[in-house]
Amino acid sequence: MSVPDAFNPECHGKTFLSKLEDQTLSNLREKRPSISSSEVSRIEEYFLNAKDAYVRISEVSLRDLWASQWALLGINQRAYQLTMATLQQMNEGNYVACGHSIRGILETLSAVLWVEAKPDRLSSLVEFQAVSIGKMMSSSFEKYPILKNKYKYWSSVTHPGRNSNLLCPPSVAVTEKGMIWPITFGFSDSFASEIINDLIPLCGLINIHVDLFITLNEEVKALKEVVVQRNQFTRADMLKLFKEQFLGINKAGSNCVIENEDEKKLI
Repeated sequence: MSVPDAFNPECHGKTFLSKLEDQTLSNLREKRPSISSSEVSRIEEYFLNAKDAYVRISEVSLRDLWASQWALLGINQRAYQLTMATLQQMNEGNYVACGHSIRGILETLSAVLWVEAKPDRLSSLVEFQAVSIGKMMSSSFEKYPILKNKYKYWSSVTHPGRNSNLLCPPSVAVTEKGMIWPITFGFSDSFASEIINDLIPLCGLINIHVDLFITLNEEVKALKEVVVQRNQFTRADMLKLFKEQFLGINKAGSNCVIENEDEKKLI
């Protein structure tokens, strides 16, 4: 499996921003000039640290994927995707979507703190039986009490209510019949500052605690069990799915023939 350029293990110590990250931050500077250059720099730093962590975790085992390795890579990736989503939705003026992403980041940090308390919990994050989010949140509130109010607020943005039912006054059209409130995007700089003031510290904490976990715990390196699961699908099932997804289900796809079908390896 190929690795994206900015995440290539060969670039360890030489991580850099991808085109998407660079463009997202460039848009942020343009659309949200109230956000300072130092704040943008701290977001850049988060991206670079997240990529460095990705490489360090990947290097534990480049051939076999261990459960603990999978869990830690997943935590790092989840935080990265949610951070990107927050920034992109800020650029689009989508406050409610930002709220969903920030709450997701809070929950991701809580997962890190939960396994940090007992490292042998790490592999449970990729088991079929999901861990209670309440347990993970309790760990974060105990470590950082301020997170409790943060989580409460961003949950209020996520759920229907006063803090999520926002209108966009700048787009109001005044007609003879009165004001019309169109469905659109947009929120003020004060809301943007609110998001950034929470996003940056949360990203920083995730960087710190993921790095600390990798550095201090041998759990990621010591786990012997490779993640290999019996496939619940037959070869015929997988081949049928491959044909539908790769060739299509229209007439043209149905007329295609795969040569050496028996030699194809399906995973």
